[in-house]
Amino acid sequence: MKLKKQIRLLYLLEIFGTFSLTDGVWIIFLLQRGFSLMDVGIAETVFHIASFLFEIPSGAIADLFGRKKTMIASYLCTILAAFLTLTAWNLPSLCLAMVFTTLGYNLDSGTRDALTYDSLKACGEESQYLSVNSNQRFLCSVAVSLSKLTTGIAGRTGYVLSYCCNMVFSGISALIAGKM
Repeated sequence: MKLKKQIRLLYLLEIFGTFSLTDGVWIIFLLQRGFSLMDVGIAETVFHIASFLFEIPSGAIADLFGRKKTMIASYLCTILAAFLTLTAWNLPSLCLAMVFTTLGYNLDSGTRDALTYDSLKACGEESQYLSVNSNQRFLCSVAVSLSKLTTGIAGRTGYVLSYCCNMVFSGISALIAGKM
């Protein structure tokens, strides 16, 4: 394994895998589409319950099937979640989208950090973990901040284009993960 290439891919994954045009406006998009505040609240509750249920098993999945496959599955779930959210027509379909949204988050959660550590350890460079992980957290913060700054763009382009862009970013992330 070429460690420098792997770290560059991890950094790219941090940017593309974290950026989302809809994070700051998804509630507004759902309200514009006719969902009530009660629907949004129920969907948010489903999201958090699913997150609670999936967090520990997602780590076991990464250990059992491998970090790379789990990362790819994470982004495929995120693509499916964006598509389901985009096409949701009632509360049950929206709740299903929320389950896949949280599954995408949970499969990613911790797996990227474990992949970073495993990559460094395979090359005998695990002492660099804190430095590399610090850079990853910085890039994550930048991507999240840019996501919030683009809220106005997302609001102007509408939910269809915004969710399609999210699917493209997740697709790029799956391709990046596949090269690891």
